[in-house]
Amino acid sequence: MKVTCIGSGIFSLAIATNLKEKGNKVLIWTPNKEEIIEEKWKNFDLTTDITEALLFSEHLFYLVSSPYIKEMLNPLANIDASNKTIYIGTKGLLEEKPFYYSEYISQNFKVKNIAFFAGPNLAQDMILKIPTSITFSYYNKDTTNVIYEFFPRNIKVEKNEQMKEMELASVLKNVYAIGSGIVWETYQTKSSLISYLSHAYFELKQIVQPSTDMTGDFFLTGTMLESRNLTLGRIITRKENSEIFLENNTVEGVTAIPIIKQIIDKEKTPILSAILSVVSKEISIENWLEFIFEADH
Repeated sequence: MKVTCIGSGIFSLAIATNLKEKGNKVLIWTPNKEEIIEEKWKNFDLTTDITEALLFSEHLFYLVSSPYIKEMLNPLANIDASNKTIYIGTKGLLEEKPFYYSEYISQNFKVKNIAFFAGPNLAQDMILKIPTSITFSYYNKDTTNVIYEFFPRNIKVEKNEQMKEMELASVLKNVYAIGSGIVWETYQTKSSLISYLSHAYFELKQIVQPSTDMTGDFFLTGTMLESRNLTLGRIITRKENSEIFLENNTVEGVTAIPIIKQIIDKEKTPILSAILSVVSKEISIENWLEFIFEADH
């Protein structure tokens, strides 16, 4: 099959590598070819023409940073997209209603199907063909078997029935990961980190439907020290200048904060709400840690 990947970051490389391994013909859209003339991209066809990328195949994987997702979706209005399936790998929320990417697509473009996908996986592991898994959720569940044609045997493909819940959980896990950074930088012990994450995951399950199983993705994100979200938590704890880090990195947990404040119930999400207050400097880290480990949740 022909497949298009919109974006040229490491996750796009990971997805494209596995798509090609399975025998699919892959075209990658990038805003600037000059920036990715590297050895790892030499076996892929590249284009800077978004229309060419959209017309290349019926299967469009969106793998751009969250601030750019709407900009990259809008060109769908300029083509006949009725035979296209949109696969969303970007984690985030739009700044105005509809907040969810899947809803924005369904309300503004006539497409064949919409899918959202998440881990648990690490891009580098996927590139190295280390066994891992990927979870998909679809709008139209009658045309989902095609996903098994995308990935080789080392990638276990799973399905989830709750698309919006999965989108929301994928955003919230990044915010909870900021809290992981605070806990890790303070205590440097796995037991404290897992204790915090266990409380946080219990809270997450009060927000999304119990059938939305994001256990693996949640704990992987919350324990991965290389995570930008977790790194931000560590920087905040060290009382370093987080603005420099945010200027040079897209931190999905922070990008989504204004929208999260609009859609969550503070009474039901004390841990999440407290993290938002720490990031916005409304409460101190010391008060947050006391709340996390001493309060009765």
